[in-house]
Amino acid sequence: MTRLTGDPIDYASFKQLEGNLSACVVGLVVVWVSAGFGEEIIFRGYFMRQFVKFFGGTKVSISFNIFLFACFFGFMHSYQGITGQLVTGIVGGLLAVIFYLRKYDLWFIIAVHGFFDTIALICIYFGMA
Repeated sequence: MTRLTGDPIDYASFKQLEGNLSACVVGLVVVWVSAGFGEEIIFRGYFMRQFVKFFGGTKVSISFNIFLFACFFGFMHSYQGITGQLVTGIVGGLLAVIFYLRKYDLWFIIAVHGFFDTIALICIYFGMA
């Protein structure tokens, strides 16, 4: 994605976690609560299900739902720059697809999101981001 946009993902807001174990542990707790639980409960557990209730469960409706919320999910991560927005939007779209394929299994999506962010924070801690 960096080749496409010409800009790497901007991890500057996470720079204080690099090599700082206590900050990284606190960051992990915050990420699991806010992103793993918070974002998934709000976006997939509420908004996406309400969308289906309002517009129906047709393939077109669900496809538009996935696309719309993937874009919004990417936009919510604008602090990571355009590349971060695109990558996060794609990941958000994949999480939405998995959410529908697993018949609205919110706990699975919470775990996937939390583990994905955990891996990202571990990479940041070790200076690999």
